[in-house]
Amino acid sequence: MDLIWRGEEAAERVTQEVHKRLNWACRLLTNHAKRNMNVPALIGKHRGRSRKEGRQKETKDRGWQFIGRMKSYKDYSPSAPGDYPRKRTGKLRQSITFVFLNRLTAQWGTNVPYGRWLEMGTRHMAPRPWMSRTNAEVLPQIQPAFNGSLDISMPTETEA
Repeated sequence: MDLIWRGEEAAERVTQEVHKRLNWACRLLTNHAKRNMNVPALIGKHRGRSRKEGRQKETKDRGWQFIGRMKSYKDYSPSAPGDYPRKRTGKLRQSITFVFLNRLTAQWGTNVPYGRWLEMGTRHMAPRPWMSRTNAEVLPQIQPAFNGSLDISMPTETEA
């Protein structure tokens, strides 16, 4: 009885399974980060827009004209140091994604420059670690998927 070597086929099946699990893990990480950054920074009934405060006055040459000042971000409530960043425009939240570098390596993050500033902090701002915190919170869910055995069945045919 001769055995058939199926090393390349087995390696391909393992690679496909790991790629599938890695894709799942990256989706879990990005969705968790987006969900936790969904707290709006503007509070009150005028969330998300500037509003004018004052009154209008009729002038001779221009008709009705606004007299007063813009009330912008008066109701702004920033995140506390150590918390997830709050959503102001939603640009950071929308930019969170992942990319495969090869079939067995992926990275997730953002291309928005202030994402790093929020994560690491600056001279003027304490850090709001959203990536490292997401990694720590999601890792217990991800580890079992990679620590367990791979269920890959290979054909048991032998050639005579």
